[in-house]
Amino acid sequence: MIKYDLVLSSDTRHKLNSKNILLLGNWCKENSFYQKNYYKVAEPCSILHKIRSSDQIKVRNYEKELLASLSTSLNYVHSTDLLNSSWKIILGHWLRYLINTLLNRYNTIKNCLDNYEVSSVNLIKYKNFSLIPNDTLESVANYNNPIMDEFLFEQILNFINNKNIKINYIIDHSDRKELKSQMFCSLRKKNYGIMSLINDYVLSKIYRDEDIFVINSLLSLKDEVLLNIRLGNFPKIWRTKPVTYNNNPESVIRKKLLKKLKSNVKFNNQDKFKEILVDLIPKLIPICFMEGFIDLNSKVNALKWPKKPKCIYTCNSFAFDEVFKLWSSKKIQIGSKYIIGQHGNNYGTNRYKSPFIEEEIATEFVTWGSKTMFNSKKGIILRDHRLKRKKNTDKILFVTTHYPIRHDTWDETYEYEMYKKNQFSFIAQLDDCIKENLIIRLSKNSQIYFGKEEINKWKNFDNKLQIDNGFSKIKNLIKSSKVVIYDYDSTGMLECIGNNIPTMAYWSHGLDHLNESVLIDYRKLVDKGIIHTSPDSLAAMLNKNYYNLNDWWFSTEIQNIINEFRVKYANSQPNSVKKISEIICL
Repeated sequence: MIKYDLVLSSDTRHKLNSKNILLLGNWCKENSFYQKNYYKVAEPCSILHKIRSSDQIKVRNYEKELLASLSTSLNYVHSTDLLNSSWKIILGHWLRYLINTLLNRYNTIKNCLDNYEVSSVNLIKYKNFSLIPNDTLESVANYNNPIMDEFLFEQILNFINNKNIKINYIIDHSDRKELKSQMFCSLRKKNYGIMSLINDYVLSKIYRDEDIFVINSLLSLKDEVLLNIRLGNFPKIWRTKPVTYNNNPESVIRKKLLKKLKSNVKFNNQDKFKEILVDLIPKLIPICFMEGFIDLNSKVNALKWPKKPKCIYTCNSFAFDEVFKLWSSKKIQIGSKYIIGQHGNNYGTNRYKSPFIEEEIATEFVTWGSKTMFNSKKGIILRDHRLKRKKNTDKILFVTTHYPIRHDTWDETYEYEMYKKNQFSFIAQLDDCIKENLIIRLSKNSQIYFGKEEINKWKNFDNKLQIDNGFSKIKNLIKSSKVVIYDYDSTGMLECIGNNIPTMAYWSHGLDHLNESVLIDYRKLVDKGIIHTSPDSLAAMLNKNYYNLNDWWFSTEIQNIINEFRVKYANSQPNSVKKISEIICL
């Protein structure tokens, strides 16, 4: 059997000249050194959908046990008495992302070692606590970074390396400040200017403690003001200031957390992953939940926000706004109702993601159509509900997905590579007249947050293609397009269907990710040529119907299917403010 030298990440310090190089996954190929040298890529893990389903059951079970243990442990560390449900609001999203990510890394390295003869591994070793994020958003953003990959794989190998594999360490002496400059963690763009200051220091004084509290509603500024007026509030836009955490990770408090966690969690010799998970929580839990928690709590207590709001409503602050999460958890504990509005797609439809944390923590969850859980209410789509197309346009907008963040249990980079191949296959089959009118919309996030440059790949494929780099307003592109095509299960697809804009989609994984309860509705879209499961099918449909797309879309047959689908998944109404105010006040 061939003995391999294993590479774990795309870190450019890995430059093996071995004849038998094994890359752990496609993400390692981002190191340009391996683009010019021979290598083998290990087979991906958890690609089969039955394994994905099984993994998600494991994730939810670990989450349930660890949330209870973590809540007790954090109350002990901080001398607080917050309920488990409060801690779920505060750190539930972080915990689920963490378990998903660690299970992926664990299964990936274990699958590799079980199926290949590995003689050596090169690892970059970092100082303890040097990679700890400030908050949930930094944590999630860094999961796709080679520095974090090296750290996670090194920690996992310490637990499972029983095959006497030689580990060659590269010691990194960078401190936390130096490493943070290399991590992709600057995701926020806060415009905290003069209007925000007026809002905070003048308008903040005009409220009642029992007011219904609305923050980040996904409505336009004008509509959010109108919503507040309909709810009987002074028209104020609530926002939180960016929080700066000046605390450094401290080993004492984190060892205290580890000791308490281990005393609360039940272990068995057959579950090595649980041991790894518990050991890594104190090494990865964000500063805002540990060293910075006292400051965060003080900031929340000083907020000039309603003290006893009847109701709290948000569509966007529930996951990454640490100030809001802690504040809302306290208000819910004293009786405030917590209403969360649907943020995008996948709610109630994606079998690997539903129910989301926000569905579970809400008193009531407002959907874009049908009920998804016992606590859900039928609502309406709130995003871009007034899109109107220009007439007599020949443009086709092809919206591509972003580079994966790698926080799911399966190998997202393998799936992404398949997406790219199918994108090129689809476009290669289009008639020339259609290609001339095609606009390829790239993901802005891939370029900003993960440093991925996609334009050159497309230009190398066909330098005549029109490329939009993702920074222009997509609303304007949609308005100028004859049809909008999505190459993934997208929020944008629901928004376009909600606005009755001619829409098509290509999903390389078919309908396997959907819940059984929704398959019948999505199969109707497949049957009518709206969703396609192969690039060949989509290209053939477009070539055949390009000149009469409007006639096809607005035919009675297609409109009946679209209207039926909209009611359940993308219900759009002209007076969204009135509808939302009625839902909140019920």
